[in-house]
Amino acid sequence: MPSRRHRMRLVLVACILGLAVALMSPASSTAPSSSTSSPVTKAKPVTRSSNSGYTWWTAPLMARTSRSFYFTGVTSNGTQRVYRWSRTGKKKALTLTYTNLLRRAPDDHNAPALSMAAGKPSLVFYAGHPGTMYVRRTTSGADPVMGDKHRSSFGPQKRMPFGRAVTYAQVLRDGDRVVVLTRYLGRGPTGWYYTTSKNSGRTWSKPAELFDSESHQAYLMLRPFDADPTRLHVTAYYHPKRGPENVIGYREMALADFWNGRAERFTVGSMETVWKSDQAAPAPAPDSAPTSPEPTSPEPTQLEPTPPGGELLTAAEPPPVEPPAGDPPAQSVRMLDVGDKRGRSMVFIATWDTADRIPTYEQMIRRPDGTWSRHPIRSAGGGYGVGLANYIPGLSLDGRRGRARVYLGYKEGTRWHLAHAVLGADGVVQTPQVLQSSSRPLVRPVAVGRDLMYQRLDRYATYKDYSITVQTLQLR
Repeated sequence: MPSRRHRMRLVLVACILGLAVALMSPASSTAPSSSTSSPVTKAKPVTRSSNSGYTWWTAPLMARTSRSFYFTGVTSNGTQRVYRWSRTGKKKALTLTYTNLLRRAPDDHNAPALSMAAGKPSLVFYAGHPGTMYVRRTTSGADPVMGDKHRSSFGPQKRMPFGRAVTYAQVLRDGDRVVVLTRYLGRGPTGWYYTTSKNSGRTWSKPAELFDSESHQAYLMLRPFDADPTRLHVTAYYHPKRGPENVIGYREMALADFWNGRAERFTVGSMETVWKSDQAAPAPAPDSAPTSPEPTSPEPTQLEPTPPGGELLTAAEPPPVEPPAGDPPAQSVRMLDVGDKRGRSMVFIATWDTADRIPTYEQMIRRPDGTWSRHPIRSAGGGYGVGLANYIPGLSLDGRRGRARVYLGYKEGTRWHLAHAVLGADGVVQTPQVLQSSSRPLVRPVAVGRDLMYQRLDRYATYKDYSITVQTLQLR
């Protein structure tokens, strides 16, 4: 019979052999986890404001400098604001300050657009839904200071030269050169018009038409290419209530076309068809598209300051005159974002059947021949707002160069989730991974730089009656 010492040696040898087998087993591999499951943000969200909202069609909505985080919004009482979140005082405590721009009727469509460029004056643009568009600018390239009109770095309010009530401001910039696009809808011409400045907003050109919406309620989105910011993705679509005319179009253009007067006027019919309500699969692009004569660069005009007392506007503005809605199609769509990753141009949409009205996120990827492949991502789980089933929680592409990720919100049971998903080598979105969850809707994610901004809806009856908390997560 083996001695006690010998038995202990046998047990020790058995343990060592068992441990070696376990370490060699694939099931117990200690290899790093894949990028689809690794965290991409700090776990705890930062509340930036407890009384502010925004929508998709104004851009940019936020900016960051080495010292401060800036963002825009419109409060529940209709005040348009620019916010600054920075460390101040001897203890460098995080402090939220803001500049009130204008007060209108409550409407979360009225968030301002903020344009900042290193070493250049900052600009903020704001309009109604619809209403007159105004601009305020700083006199230097330093970080703007927020506060009342006596302490804010932003100068006096001036009217933009559009000459009529407009909705939304989308701003593109290259140093001192700035282009502002906005939507005309209602009495007179309809579509998207633009004006340019070559001196950081001191003077502006006469507005010119870029997109003719053919009397439809249309939305335009322009985003720079991932590897070449001088090239632009352009998408347009008609509101879902347009019925069978609910369609998404795509084209490309050069940013320099705005400066040199070569920005060609176009319609949805002259764009590649990404998605159409009456077709099972997207159609290829037409061989050629009609173009209008090449415009000439108009002479710049000096902005006129607003009259005294124009800082606060509470009078009712004329409502848009919209064409009657068409019959609802079997399937409707909303455009969410456009861009390129992995060398592929892509458009992100949400579609839903008229019968169940449960949105599904989808990705459209452009093929070399100009046709588009269609890739479902996941269900959005539902919409938000009373009677607003097509108010989608939202999806956006990571704006950082080379970062192939998307961020999206969705509902599952009684919980609302904010998630991220990586894009595979073929550009297709992989399975989303949850970042944050809440009993309240987490919607409208916007990723700029290392910040992911989104809204927590504390109450949302309509776009004119809401209580919204703006939060951010810091991306890695």
